[in-house]
Amino acid sequence: MKIRINILLTSLTVFFISSTSLAQTDTSRVDSNKITFDPQYSGMHFEICYILPVGIEVGGLVDIDLIRNKKTQFFSLGTRASFEYNYYVDFVEGRNKYSYLALCLYVRPALRFNWFWINALAGLAYHTDYRKEESELSPRIGLEFKFNVFRKYVALLLKSSFSFQSEQGFVGAGISLGYFN
Repeated sequence: MKIRINILLTSLTVFFISSTSLAQTDTSRVDSNKITFDPQYSGMHFEICYILPVGIEVGGLVDIDLIRNKKTQFFSLGTRASFEYNYYVDFVEGRNKYSYLALCLYVRPALRFNWFWINALAGLAYHTDYRKEESELSPRIGLEFKFNVFRKYVALLLKSSFSFQSEQGFVGAGISLGYFN
């Protein structure tokens, strides 16, 4: 059953990415709505978050916008490639230290206002669980709220992420350093 769900989610993700990123657009029609297929670099940043209740997440991310609203500049649809290293103490199950590495590829709709951004994330993550010494591919979703302290370089984060198959996830607050376009 899990294999069928993974195949279905992977197929839907690949279909969505390929239909939005490879579609040819008629610029005369698109210009009337000001929504264009305009691939461009959106940002690269490193982040560190405190994971609730006890833990830390360190990650590096690259965002690429594929579709933008040229008129208002506040909406974009793109992709994110990231790595995240999570380390925490799990008191519920009696484990002292728990850590994993996640390599992620997301579809990323974003709302960007002057000082505040919202990113929704959906995609796949390749998890390496150091406690169990195993790796797996898992569907993953997330939500990120970013308040830009220094508009293009430093931001405060509130983020959450959850992987379905591996049941790994977190809610955390932290800081992001990098360049945001």
